[in-house]
Amino acid sequence: MQQFPCPACQKMISAVVAPGTMVQCPLCQQPVQVPGTAGAPMAPPTDMPTGMPSYIPPAPKKTSWAPLLIILAVVGVLVIGLLISIMLPALSRARELSKRTVCAANLRGLGQAMYIYAQSEPDGAFPDDLQKVLASGFTMPQQFVCPSSLGGIQSYYYVPGQTTNSAPNGVLLFEDPANHNGEGGNVLYQDGHVQFIKGQQFQSIVDTYIDIAQ
Repeated sequence: MQQFPCPACQKMISAVVAPGTMVQCPLCQQPVQVPGTAGAPMAPPTDMPTGMPSYIPPAPKKTSWAPLLIILAVVGVLVIGLLISIMLPALSRARELSKRTVCAANLRGLGQAMYIYAQSEPDGAFPDDLQKVLASGFTMPQQFVCPSSLGGIQSYYYVPGQTTNSAPNGVLLFEDPANHNGEGGNVLYQDGHVQFIKGQQFQSIVDTYIDIAQ
């Protein structure tokens, strides 16, 4: 049994408990911890569970990546849209230039067919109708169609009445003005070369020959 004074009222308290145990003073009713004896271990307070840490750190907060991913997705869509807006005109222009090249090849092929046809004529005359060139087998039907022409519209106009001895700069074939978005058209000359003529210069050729062309 231990005897020890109450820190509050100094009354002597007798207790048969382990040192460090909390008891109640019978006089002032204040809680009092039983003091330890020399060499005796102090008992842990009865109001604190043994084996539990005095401080529990808070759980780390989880980082949410959803807002960042949304921002990256929006930026990606904007960049793709910008690239498409830049590339589409260039692709459209390249497609049109490709059609011009095919159209020029058509006219060059028709010119070669007319020269072959004229070799069988006594005066070297070109045919008075392009259908005769087609019927002779010297050319193919697809050469009469420009890739840029609208469906159901004649692609090329033929200027008849010329021979292999005519002026080299005489116009044999020219395109419909509606081809190539109205920027101009390919022209086949008597000497067999083809040239793409633009703007008002091409319109002058059309105005000059449209009334006699087929």
